[in-house]
Amino acid sequence: MQLQPIISPNDKRKYHAFTLTNKLRVLVVEDITSTQASASLCVGTGHFEDPKDTQGLGHFLEHMLFLGSKSFPEADDFSEFINSHGGNHNAWTGAEHSNYFFNVSNDFFESALERFSSIFSEPLFHPEYIDKERHAIESEFRLKIDDDSRRVYQVYKDLANPAHPFHKFSVGNLHTLTDSKSTSLHTKLTQYFLKHYQSNNMTLVLIGPQSIKALSVLAHKYFSKLNNHSFPCPRPQVPLYLVEALATDTYILSNNHDHKLMLTFPLPEIGSVYHNKPLSMLNHMLGYEGRGSLISYLRQHGLANELSAGGGLQGYNYKDFNISIELTPKGMAHTDEITFMVFCMIELICNEGQNSWRYNERKHLQERAFLYQEPVEPLQYASYLAVNMHHYPVEDYIYGDFRMDGFDKDLSDYFASFLKPSNLRRFIISHEIGHTDKQANHYLTPYRVESIATDLLESWKNPSNVYGFSLPEPNSFIGPQRQALAVTEKQINPRVIYQKPGFKLWHMNDSEFNLPKGHLYLSLDSKQGCGSLYTSAMTRLYLHVLQDYLQEFTYDAEITGLNYHIYPNQGGITLHLSGFTGQQEQLLGLIFAKTQERNFVATRFEELKQQLIKHWLNFKQQKPINQLFNSLSATLQVNTYEPLDMAMAIKDVSLVELHQHISNFYKQVNFEGLIHGDWSEQEALRLSKNIEAILEPISELCSENNRDLISLKGKGSLLKHLHVNSSDKAVVIYYQAEQQDPAEIAKYQLLSNLLGPKFFNQLRTEQQLGYMLGVSYLSLNHRPGLVLYLQTNVIEVDQAASAIDTFIEQFIDNFNLLSEDEFNKVKQGLIDKLLEQDKSLAQRTKRYWSAIGNKDFEFSRKVKVAEAMTALSKQQLLIFMQSYIRHNMDRVMLIADQNLKPNFNWAAGSETITDVELFKRNSNKYSG
Repeated sequence: MQLQPIISPNDKRKYHAFTLTNKLRVLVVEDITSTQASASLCVGTGHFEDPKDTQGLGHFLEHMLFLGSKSFPEADDFSEFINSHGGNHNAWTGAEHSNYFFNVSNDFFESALERFSSIFSEPLFHPEYIDKERHAIESEFRLKIDDDSRRVYQVYKDLANPAHPFHKFSVGNLHTLTDSKSTSLHTKLTQYFLKHYQSNNMTLVLIGPQSIKALSVLAHKYFSKLNNHSFPCPRPQVPLYLVEALATDTYILSNNHDHKLMLTFPLPEIGSVYHNKPLSMLNHMLGYEGRGSLISYLRQHGLANELSAGGGLQGYNYKDFNISIELTPKGMAHTDEITFMVFCMIELICNEGQNSWRYNERKHLQERAFLYQEPVEPLQYASYLAVNMHHYPVEDYIYGDFRMDGFDKDLSDYFASFLKPSNLRRFIISHEIGHTDKQANHYLTPYRVESIATDLLESWKNPSNVYGFSLPEPNSFIGPQRQALAVTEKQINPRVIYQKPGFKLWHMNDSEFNLPKGHLYLSLDSKQGCGSLYTSAMTRLYLHVLQDYLQEFTYDAEITGLNYHIYPNQGGITLHLSGFTGQQEQLLGLIFAKTQERNFVATRFEELKQQLIKHWLNFKQQKPINQLFNSLSATLQVNTYEPLDMAMAIKDVSLVELHQHISNFYKQVNFEGLIHGDWSEQEALRLSKNIEAILEPISELCSENNRDLISLKGKGSLLKHLHVNSSDKAVVIYYQAEQQDPAEIAKYQLLSNLLGPKFFNQLRTEQQLGYMLGVSYLSLNHRPGLVLYLQTNVIEVDQAASAIDTFIEQFIDNFNLLSEDEFNKVKQGLIDKLLEQDKSLAQRTKRYWSAIGNKDFEFSRKVKVAEAMTALSKQQLLIFMQSYIRHNMDRVMLIADQNLKPNFNWAAGSETITDVELFKRNSNKYSG
């Protein structure tokens, strides 16, 4: 009998692994709580298998597979079916694997699997879509041609061993995806599929509420027909880098205003020793952020802001160990000294850090994480497991990422021995690197490569701890594991357990997930912390400085699974704390104590201020469509502002001014919180008293702030233009609901789901107008809305706007052609999603907190929306569209372009927004 996966005792799902006669490995997962079913098929092939003369072919195949099969020949059949039944689908092509996945309402899982399996058993590869999808790949390539991560990655590829498959271009474009003299692209595609997409090279995961037996039957029925020709496809056993690539400096010119130092050490393949995790201690101690750490020293001396260790390329015969350091401008002038510091820390770790108690501490944390892991969405989980099945034996499909069998010092020392100067590849990435003499292929990234001077390498060979670094002490946050509390009273929803004017605390003790974990959302509205550009920007700066200050004190807690996030909201700030109960109160007390200290150092403050300004300035380098969505929020939400405006607002502020802002922030506050999970009511009340005692001496309690939203009622078609530094153009069109009741939410959500697949098929698949486009339900300040968007490099911005409006008009005109059956299927798919049970404690707490923000104190909004959607008829939705969703109705159109035509005026009589603040002052508002 085949081995079965090791699972956590707290995992209530059932698993069964088996292999079909065609050697397809299958894992079925019975999850009785789910109203949706998911599937993922992972192929053990990726762009490494691309022919050298047709690079990007694997990625191109991924696109073509979704465009029809012999049994279901229509190009949009699969996507229409999935979207019409409450689901989603996607795919990706990596270096060594390609993953395809979807979810759908349970009742339609078998029909979806029939279509899904046919993709891999009988794809059509419609010749008429070959050229269209070539242009789609080109659009995808162009979309990220200025993205620094892609630009830097291509330099890595160019510098790799030309005989190694990593050297290949993974995305593809019009230049690489072409016919050759002897072979058409269509033939190449077919040959690639027949050679590499074989069932013995695939894994399949099915997750649903169906029984193990029923899911197994579905796997046999629809996937046994997949071909298994067992073509051997060995990858070349050559090193990732040639010797001359070692002991080198590579200077890369970036687009962003960042400075990064990357130290990369090539290692042997490490996947075969996954059960020992021999790099875990190196990762931990080099990346440690507590006192005595490398990054703590770098921050104190103004040399760096962030450091991460242990990531890097990993594959069938290679592993890169990366130490990535985000430098300050001062640090850019001291890269040699910083590199020496890294070697000093490595030496300290090798001499004193590779020991059993540290390994066992890491092992304990891994075991605890495995034991009490929270479920994730079935779609995400299916994709994750399908990939794991290529890396681990059956028993470790789930446990493999957590497994640590025991400390092997010889093995740990072996891998650490590769972290030496002669094996170093150093990358300096900045917009200030001086001259360059090379350009990366495809992305044209300017760079230069130099050998590291021999005397410098020699100076790094004998490091000593001259900087006073120290290794982490035993973690004080690792205490006895608390067991989940016994629940004597089962609550249906959270309830207020303590309230007075300006202070309210909600609580609910979880009785379903039965984990020793909790989530706390604590929100402070401040009368003087928002309401203007200056105060909003200063509050952001305060949080940025505060979190940097806290990091050294809270890092031990974070690595034990106690996490916190402090973030701004439109009325003030919110603290979200999650993780194991027992130590949560300890962490919260530490955060509150350190928050009151305000021991910010002036030099560090200036560095952090410049870092935040740089982050906001870098927003101009983001994709045009992202800039438009941000601009939409800044235009309509009264307490939201453009990143560039916030950067200008704080550019000259001092630490004294920040301290004054902090004092002002706490003068008048409104507190509201939610405690959910393994917290008793007595514990929650004690915590509320502690919070109240902290606020009482420094704050006057007051009412919460309004979250005002600009009303578009009666404004007609508004226009806003954003200048972008990109050859791409983009359009965002937003329609706003007049009401925010469940019936209105139902209309906008249903319309989004009806429009989305057809919009994608028409403008992307058929017309090939762009790669980034779609239709989404968008709630701003809890008010329903609909947004249609398109980014393009093939047409002008006025043509893009026209294409969206034409689509809307045609959809409305042809709406009666939509059958009642199709309409009801889309409706039911959405209703199933709305009524789906929460999968995890985290998901449920987030839903409760969102409901509190919506003033949905009965926690019934989703149910009421589902009821309203059930009652919504096709005719009612048509009348709604005809009345509100047309080009001459109330809406905002935002356009992004390098150059706007002087006569651009999309709708007759439309108003152009040129001064956002003036527009906000003079507009009617919805109070929220």
